[in-house]
Amino acid sequence: CLFAPPRLDGDELKRDRDEMFATARTKLDDENEVHLAVLHTLYTRLMGTDRAMPRYGKHWEDVGFQGSDPATDLRGCGMLGLTQLLCLVTRSFTNAAAIHELSRDSTQEFPMAPLSINLTHTALKAVRRGLLNKEAKRLGSVWAAADAFYCGAFYEFYLRWRDGGKTIMDSGHV
Repeated sequence: CLFAPPRLDGDELKRDRDEMFATARTKLDDENEVHLAVLHTLYTRLMGTDRAMPRYGKHWEDVGFQGSDPATDLRGCGMLGLTQLLCLVTRSFTNAAAIHELSRDSTQEFPMAPLSINLTHTALKAVRRGLLNKEAKRLGSVWAAADAFYCGAFYEFYLRWRDGGKTIMDSGHV
């Protein structure tokens, strides 16, 4: 009890946490206009276009997904993966653009979307273990704490990758 993370106080923070867990279990739904809007916002912001793109196609690889269907990369964290990537793109666009550019570099490229999903998994584990409870209490939101953790982790990865001259051969180590 002395060394455990602080507990979440109040129903609102617990509801926040439970909503985050539910979002992680929610699959991308082609019939849900909000899901598709998130996906298209990611594309238009990262690619610097306002042209709507089809739901399936090789163009999703330009954003960093591994294939023509972004949903296949989301296994394990569902819509939370897209939500956090959207958070990076909307709250820290300068950082997101720099990360995206480096991910497409001919020498230092890396798969941006799968990395993003892995960082979402890490943030979700931190929420499950209560490691972000103190920050969630301070901010009044589990979402805000998890998003800040995710964005910070992504930027830290970017700095290590860029400054270390890393390539895909270094991906396990980084």
